[in-house]
Amino acid sequence: MLIVGNSYLEVGVNRDSLQQEIAPNYSLAYLPMSGTSYLDWYFGLRRLFAEGSHPAIVGVCLSTRDLLSDSTYGGSFANALMLKGDILQVKRESHLDNTTMTDYFFANSSSWMGHRGEIHNWLLRKTAPQIDDLVTYFKPKNRPLPPASDVLGKAFRASGC
Repeated sequence: MLIVGNSYLEVGVNRDSLQQEIAPNYSLAYLPMSGTSYLDWYFGLRRLFAEGSHPAIVGVCLSTRDLLSDSTYGGSFANALMLKGDILQVKRESHLDNTTMTDYFFANSSSWMGHRGEIHNWLLRKTAPQIDDLVTYFKPKNRPLPPASDVLGKAFRASGC
C-alpha cells in the first residue's frame, strides 16, 4: 500500500498504528511532500508508475482545498514528481506561463534548479531568523470553499466517473 500526500500525511497519520492495523496483509510505504496538492500527485503518481512502482492500493492524503487546487509545487514538484514528457500537459493543467514552464523543464533535470526555492528560503531563515515574524502580515486569508456541487463535480471529473 502506498500513501502519498502533503503535510496532512506527515502530521495527521499515525503510521505505526496504521501499519499494525493492516499487517500482515499489506506493507505500508509513505511518500509525503509538504506543499503539494492534487496535480502534484496526479503527475507524481504517473511518474512513480512509469518508473516501476505498482502498489496494490494507493491512498492520497490531501485537504479539500488541496484537492481542488490547479497549482503545482514549483521546481520541487518538477524535479521530484514530474516526468519530462508530461511538461506540456502540466503547463496546460496548471495554467503555467512560458517562463514558468521553462523553469519546470530545467528543474526536472537539475536538483539545484528544482530545489533552489527551498535553498533560498533556508538561507533566508539562517541569515534573517526573525523573518518568520513577518509571515502573519503577508499570509493570504483562506477563502471559502466553492459550493459542494462544484467540489463533487471536480472530484467526479478527476476520478473519471
